[in-house]
Amino acid sequence: MGSYEADGITFRVFSGDHDPPHVHCRYQGIKVIIELGADRTVGLADRKNAVQPGNAKRGQVRRVLELAGAQFDDLVRLWEDAHA
Repeated sequence: MGSYEADGITFRVFSGDHDPPHVHCRYQGIKVIIELGADRTVGLADRKNAVQPGNAKRGQVRRVLELAGAQFDDLVRLWEDAHA
């Protein structure tokens, strides 16, 4: 497992985790799973539990997505290191 922290958000990647590349994020009591797109985009993972709890504030989720986009290269490197 590898992790990266920035601005109070913790990004984690688990070794041996499945494709597509993604990170598990924790921020202010919420969990968000973000996919790292081959086209250098980030987005919520395509699964029911991408945001927990389901009633998380939109502003919190938006903040996680914004920071993931800004830290894209570091997060891809984290994924690659965990899957080398």
